[in-house]
Amino acid sequence: MKSSLFVALALGLGACSMPPLPEPSDSDPHSPFAPDVPMTYLPVMAGTVHYAPAELKSWRELNENVAPRTGQTP
Repeated sequence: MKSSLFVALALGLGACSMPPLPEPSDSDPHSPFAPDVPMTYLPVMAGTVHYAPAELKSWRELNENVAPRTGQTP
C-alpha cells in the first residue's frame, strides 16, 4: 500500500516537471538571431487557364454521335 502511494506520488511529480529549454541557434526559426529570408510574391491566380465558353452545337447531332448504332451490341 505504501509503495504504491510513493510510486503514484513520484509519477505525479515527474509529470509536472519540465525539461530544460534548448539554446536558440541561428537555424532555429524562433531565434531572434535567425537570418531573414526574402519572400517572393506569387499571385493567387498564377498558373490558371482561361476557359472560354464552347460553341453551341445541334442537340440532334450530339445525340446521334452517342446513340448506339443499329445492329451493334454494347
